[in-house]
Amino acid sequence: MREERFNGIASKHRDDSVEDNLAHFEEMKAGTPEGLRWCIRAKISVDDNNKAMRDPVIYRCNPLPHHRTGFVNSSQAPSFY
Repeated sequence: MREERFNGIASKHRDDSVEDNLAHFEEMKAGTPEGLRWCIRAKISVDDNNKAMRDPVIYRCNPLPHHRTGFVNSSQAPSFY
């Protein structure tokens, strides 16, 4: 995914159907092994000069405890601080 963003290549799942995306989101919320494989990316622009704006990740599953608080939440927005 990092290489795709860096080179401005659209993800193969960028144009998945709403039904497929909702199914993946339900898996993410449930914290299943399949759900841990997915992340939600904002569909902005894959060829923006600002590489941080190339479909950034806005939601992911992470079963590990938070590095500061120790709180475990299987699905969370990424930390940018």
